[in-house]
Amino acid sequence: MSLVRIAVRVAAVEALKGRTLVGDNVLDSEIGVIDINPEGGINISENKPFIAVYSDVSVANGADTDLRSFTKNGNIDLVFETGIAATMFETDENGDSQLVGFGFPDTDRAMERSLDLIVRQIFDALTDPANEWAQIFKSLTARFSEVRRGRISTDSGGLRRAAQQISLKVDLVADPVSGEPLKAGTPFSDFLSKIESNGSPDLKNLAELIHKQIGDSKDASEVNQRRFGYTFEEAHAMLLAVPSEALP
Repeated sequence: MSLVRIAVRVAAVEALKGRTLVGDNVLDSEIGVIDINPEGGINISENKPFIAVYSDVSVANGADTDLRSFTKNGNIDLVFETGIAATMFETDENGDSQLVGFGFPDTDRAMERSLDLIVRQIFDALTDPANEWAQIFKSLTARFSEVRRGRISTDSGGLRRAAQQISLKVDLVADPVSGEPLKAGTPFSDFLSKIESNGSPDLKNLAELIHKQIGDSKDASEVNQRRFGYTFEEAHAMLLAVPSEALP
């Protein structure tokens, strides 16, 4: 219940890079980039506008589970955060303060408009049919059942900060079963092929780790037991192949 969580975050991050006002400053699971302080204000650790992607709470229950299987991902809260702080503004030779890289003036109105625009760009990037990473992102998700959006802002110590958060409740496809070869053309197989061909050393290293986790091809009996969480006796009763020496 974790490989697809990794995949959907990576696909979302890659789908957004270079397609919003934050450029390539799209972060995967960056801890503490937006922090709520004890006084209820917010702290932003980044020094330029950003988008951070997280996979939060996940639930698989009821009809979503197959006995003791751990391959079902159920639904997760996929969170996108974006924020701006007054420290991200610079003063030009005319004495005008503007948001670095944006050209927007240093006003509360401009900060809020910037965040609204970034959020719209997130949605556009994730639904762009010409964006290969966006297509992989969508293929890893069965459906969106809820979209929540919120904002937080603060003015403490003379430093203004504003942030917005999008939370998508997303039903994910199941994780691949260890020992079962990936079928070409399936969502996770397409994701793995994409990161293997990517020039990023980080993504190539991730591909190697995933291959090791899935492992070499195993006998159908072992794959069936992993897929459904069966004991040997249960698998035999369900007329699934099990090694004869495993039966009582």
